[in-house]
Amino acid sequence: MSGLDALDGIDWQALGVSPRRSREIVGAVRDLCSEDGDVRGTAIGLLDGLLVSPLVRAAAAVVPVLMDIAEHPFAEPARIYGWLGTALAGGLPKLREVDDLRTDKARARLAKKPVLMELHDAVHASLPSCMPALGDEAPEVRAMAIYLLGVGGSRAGELRPAMAERLSQEDRAELRAGAILALTFLGDARTALAGARELLSRAEDAASRAAAAVSAIHLGSRKEPGLLDALEAGAALPAWPWQLWLWQPLWMSCVEAMPKVAGKERQVAGLLAAIDAADENDHQAWMLRRGQAQGMLVSLKLKAFKNRWKDAVSLAELDQEQRALLGELAARGLGGTASYGLPQTAADLAAFLEA
Repeated sequence: MSGLDALDGIDWQALGVSPRRSREIVGAVRDLCSEDGDVRGTAIGLLDGLLVSPLVRAAAAVVPVLMDIAEHPFAEPARIYGWLGTALAGGLPKLREVDDLRTDKARARLAKKPVLMELHDAVHASLPSCMPALGDEAPEVRAMAIYLLGVGGSRAGELRPAMAERLSQEDRAELRAGAILALTFLGDARTALAGARELLSRAEDAASRAAAAVSAIHLGSRKEPGLLDALEAGAALPAWPWQLWLWQPLWMSCVEAMPKVAGKERQVAGLLAAIDAADENDHQAWMLRRGQAQGMLVSLKLKAFKNRWKDAVSLAELDQEQRALLGELAARGLGGTASYGLPQTAADLAAFLEA
């Protein structure tokens, strides 16, 4: 059996799924082929829940079905490929950890969670079926196919040629940047670096140049013209195009790469710029970015006070540079960090600094 018919062959009881939940899952998968876009959106929302619940084994069972129906007229393959990419990435590693995707290290970590291993294996087995989508007429489908295949590290040897061809044919800068990130993940350093250099010199949008800069630095090339400018612009972007946002918080990758080309002081400036650029209209993303940047700043400048949970730091212990940084945080409405023995609200931190 293939396509939706294959749902009838899944032994939900053996997967530990109740009859009620199995009906919900089957209904959601079938709804992906609905003519109603709202119905399809609700279905993807339900399937997203499978990735963070005890029903991960059920998610693994429906992967082949999803890949089979991706070409259905109403199935929105971009949604399906994006969902599968999220399942495979499972919180995509940062680029500095990307080599683990091609080694036994990743599987060793997964082996501690056999259910997740089932899901990863199911998605990896389906990847060849997605390769034709790299040439789809719809840019959103190409973007999601690039993402899904780009995190398919265990099949890198099969996927690299198709991704390199996509890069050579793609005319949209943000998708070229995605393909460069994918090739970086898949281990084609030569093609990825050539593409990164081209984007750094020609791309007009800051996001694509920043993504190219991150790839170039990961690949060991730290003296490309415009590298630091691209990283600083990327850190200060209020929002990233969704085609690149998929990969990870690239603003963070930009900041983490800065010391490799310009020293830690530029990294501090980049983190403050990232806080200032956070989009207040997207409250969740605003809170997340500010919190992540704040944590990185405190870790960067106040390492000596780590794990001071119940031992509050005194003002006398701080040097001028550390006081100045905390003042920058308080001025932006941010507090310190409890684990570093610092006041946690902006008001309390400001009062602490004025004491």
